[in-house]
Amino acid sequence: MKKPIKIFTRLFVAAVLATGVTACYDDDDIWDKVDELDTRLTALEQAVNNANANITTLQQLVDALQNNVYVTDVTNTTDGYKITFSNGTNAEIRNGVDGTNPPRHICQTTHRRQLVLDSRQ
Repeated sequence: MKKPIKIFTRLFVAAVLATGVTACYDDDDIWDKVDELDTRLTALEQAVNNANANITTLQQLVDALQNNVYVTDVTNTTDGYKITFSNGTNAEIRNGVDGTNPPRHICQTTHRRQLVLDSRQ
């Protein structure tokens, strides 16, 4: 008589454990966080790419200053400005995202034009 009870007890324990192991686990919150992190990572990668492009542009501006190259033209583009230098090279400055644009104007003197960023509000 003990043998059928022992077998029944083992089957019951196995059934309880199998039910506990296969019970639904709601991991939607974890996947929502993963999706959010993926979105943030994509935005950060885009920001790094934009920053690298702007660093390259700034390096071109510094090189132009060191070589006595001057700005001959500044034109608006769909996402910023294109600066043309006296040696024929160009540099592009792209607008940022969710930033504020300071007032700017171009001053023309007798021999050159200057792009002035006015930080006063």
